[in-house]
Amino acid sequence: MRGKHPENDIRSVASGVRLRVLVPLFVAMILLLLTFVSMFFREARKRQSEDIARTAASVEDMFQAQSIEGVQVMRSIMELVIGDRRLEEALRAGDRQALLDISEPILKEISGRNRITHFYYILPDRTMLLRVQVPDKYGDKIDRFVLREAQRTGKPFWGNEQGPFGSLTLRVTYPWYSNGEVIGYLEMGIEFEDIMQAFHKMLDVDVFVAIDKKFLDRVKWESMRRRTGGEANWDEFPSVIVLSRTRPEIPAPISAYLAGLKGRHVRRTFETAWGGRVAETVVVPFADLRGRELGELVVLRDITGAASERRQGLIWVATLCTIITGVLMAFFYVLLGRVQRDVAQRTARLTEAQRVLTVEQVERQRAERENAELERKVEERTRQLLDAREELVRKEKLAILGQLSGSVGHELRNPLGVMSNAVYFLKMVLAEADETVKEYLGIVETEIANSLRIITDLLDFARTKTPQTKAVTVTELMDESLGRCTIPDNVLLQTEIPDSLPLLRVDPLQMGQVLTNLITNAAQAMPKGGVLRVAARLAGADLAPAQSAPAQAGCPQVAPVQDFIAISVTDTGEGISPEHMTKLFQPLFTTKAKGIGLGLVVCRSLVETNGGGIEVESEQGKGTCFTVQLPVHADGR
Repeated sequence: MRGKHPENDIRSVASGVRLRVLVPLFVAMILLLLTFVSMFFREARKRQSEDIARTAASVEDMFQAQSIEGVQVMRSIMELVIGDRRLEEALRAGDRQALLDISEPILKEISGRNRITHFYYILPDRTMLLRVQVPDKYGDKIDRFVLREAQRTGKPFWGNEQGPFGSLTLRVTYPWYSNGEVIGYLEMGIEFEDIMQAFHKMLDVDVFVAIDKKFLDRVKWESMRRRTGGEANWDEFPSVIVLSRTRPEIPAPISAYLAGLKGRHVRRTFETAWGGRVAETVVVPFADLRGRELGELVVLRDITGAASERRQGLIWVATLCTIITGVLMAFFYVLLGRVQRDVAQRTARLTEAQRVLTVEQVERQRAERENAELERKVEERTRQLLDAREELVRKEKLAILGQLSGSVGHELRNPLGVMSNAVYFLKMVLAEADETVKEYLGIVETEIANSLRIITDLLDFARTKTPQTKAVTVTELMDESLGRCTIPDNVLLQTEIPDSLPLLRVDPLQMGQVLTNLITNAAQAMPKGGVLRVAARLAGADLAPAQSAPAQAGCPQVAPVQDFIAISVTDTGEGISPEHMTKLFQPLFTTKAKGIGLGLVVCRSLVETNGGGIEVESEQGKGTCFTVQLPVHADGR
């Protein structure tokens, strides 16, 4: 059988690798091209949307600005007119001809300069005295909202309002006062269509004002259109009339939009196209002074050039990306041909290198295990040294504290004893004193007692006395301890001490001090009230279950020691935080405002001196339980 030539094998492998790389690369390049074109298109649409939004904001701002400017101009002119004494006398006399002779030149000037086309003199009862622009129409009663508000408030009032023929006008009405009384009203107005023409010139947009037919009288509107020479096509759209426009023809998309208007008007923006032109369309609803939605402003901004540039840009980007993709594919085809010819030859070298790497990895892993073991030993030894140093420092501090406690305690106890006797004497002498004096004497007595208790803790910590043990019952020991404690009224005391418990072999005074301290701490841990439970049970491994009282819920299960009794003191306070639990029996640690942090230290010392032990368990939000184990008397009862 004839064997294959090695060069053919290498060429075959190279050709296969090239195909496996180029196909996914070509697909990825196409996807990247489509993604880029899509992002370009979305960015163009986003910019267009931002332009439309800016146009809409400009329309609204311009509408407000034009209205404010028109009002300010009319108010300035009206103040000058009201200051004319000739006009005041003619208005007071109801002389229509005199008013017309003086006002016609004024209207001619302000209509050309300021677009003011409405000029009225109205009597105090709202009867039209003179329309300067239409002098032959007078005597009718005016019921416009602007006039009625000016009459009601006695102050100038203005706003957009329809006239009797349906036209929208920005009106300003001034009450005309003379000698403190209203002799009539002066009113001026600017046609809404004039404001739209200003829009057209300043923003380079086309504006169509569409108003609902329900607000118009067809006969009056058609009469007004014929009089002004405009086209009166009432049936152009089903529900609206285009009251004014800045271009003679309405584009087909806008005509279709207006033909479909029904019901409520809402602000919207969209793009329209007709006859090779493209425009941004902004629809802004408007209302009269009574809050009625009259119709909407349809504003068109020609963006034909921008749309054409956007399309050309999209085509240019797609073409450029296609060229770049083709060039890259050709480049990678040649490059992969060169690279892949070395693939087969390097495979053998790679296999050898992998074998060597495997050996090195095995050696490295062994060295890492040895280093980890060494680091663990160093860390453990370091921790032991730190613990030893902390223990040495703590012992030195405790030794110094013990030396100071003995001397300071004796030096302070005698003065405090004298002060206590003095308070006792004062209470006897001042038995008839007022309540304030008695209250302050009580405070002094309490603080002296607290100071003596702190000194006692210091002395007990400095030198623990050898216990004078004797047989005593748990009930006697607990009764004496509770008798020395003050239990607040809002704390409920519960005791569970079986009568069958054997005698204890302890020092009654030292254990009474321990229990008194634990009960006092438990009561102080419940400032808002709660339940304080004191219980005792056997803790002997060789006793029958029936002889042992059940363990209290929430109390730590102290390791059973034969012939011991476990006494627990449980409160329902806020509990002790985990970070404080590890420091409870450290000297000088306290969370109380008053105290030096030796109470629990002394308690543990006294319990251990009497051959027992003490443990604590706490859960934040539920309470704390201290358990003291004390030895039973050897003879039982």
